[in-house]
Amino acid sequence: MPPKKKGKKKGKKSKKSDTPAVQFDYEPPADLDEQYVILNIRLISWTYLDFTFKTSTRTHLYTVIERISEQHRGTIQGIELFRETRAPNTQLKDEFATLEQLGIKGGTKDNPPTVTILYDFKADHIPQSVDVFFSNPDIPDRVSTEV
Repeated sequence: MPPKKKGKKKGKKSKKSDTPAVQFDYEPPADLDEQYVILNIRLISWTYLDFTFKTSTRTHLYTVIERISEQHRGTIQGIELFRETRAPNTQLKDEFATLEQLGIKGGTKDNPPTVTILYDFKADHIPQSVDVFFSNPDIPDRVSTEV
């Protein structure tokens, strides 16, 4: 069977438009300017896990939760966030809301305000609780009862 014949390539004709190019003038509205905030992230029970970072107020709360999880190398679950103090009315629950929608006001990139976010987590993934550990009869007492 003979090989297939290849078709000849036709030259492309360039068309020049008689209409001039339209200038695209767009300026974003002033209310879309980025606002920034410095988040001071603090664990409620320990201070050595505290950290700070600057972010936009358009950042979603789940992004903040991811940063906290990264700080713990992904070993924690059930993260609860609170604004400034730990109280039921200051808890930040909607993970899909932006910081701005949660009432956190920002400032310019050069001079952002600082907001403290407290967090806590549940240690459900730890296999043994402290009560089980201390009730184990095989563990010797740390304090001697003999005088």
